[in-house]
Amino acid sequence: MLDVARRWDAAIATGDIAVLTSAAGDAALAKLVATRAAVSATDEALQIAGGPGFLAGHLERAFRDARAGLINPPLEDVALGGFARAVLDRERPILR
Repeated sequence: MLDVARRWDAAIATGDIAVLTSAAGDAALAKLVATRAAVSATDEALQIAGGPGFLAGHLERAFRDARAGLINPPLEDVALGGFARAVLDRERPILR
């Protein structure tokens, strides 16, 4: 996540559109990985905590915030589709 943010900032500062385009795709993938990790961690924490974990508090809030990442853009299928297109575009010259 930090690497993508650094590359994004550098691309903005230099006006390098190619790096910015690449960083945008990487940002979508980083969001996907981070969201999946947050959902997994909060789900496991709630399983450990049991019913009291759903009472209003830090754990319940973290769970809701993590799950909200699943429905905020870019959605998982869009991020994975963009990643697949980037891989295919990069590998296509090798396949010819």
